Amino acid sequence: MPTVFKELVAAVNAVLHEQWDPLTLAGVAPRDEYESYVPMLIRLAFGEAPREAIAQQLAQIEATTLSLTMSAPAHREGLADHIIALVRASGWRPPVR
Repeated sequence: MPTVFKELVAAVNAVLHEQWDPLTLAGVAPRDEYESYVPMLIRLAFGEAPREAIAQQLAQIEATTLSLTMSAPAHREGLADHIIALVRASGWRPPVR
């Protein structure tokens, strides 16, 4: 895995662990608890309407995967903005297929 992508994954994972954390595991569980969601969120940052797509994906994870009450839409949208900013600032681009 290229270093830039590894750093991006770590940065987005930190956002999920420190700011999203729907299971309130910060300080209790390993920092990689939400890491499996990171690649999908990074890919969504390159699509059309990335803010809405990322916020919707977070809502789906909360409701369906984790069976939790969804967090406030404004919170998810703020997290989406943060993730998009991290992706853009990293300079990483997905490989062309």
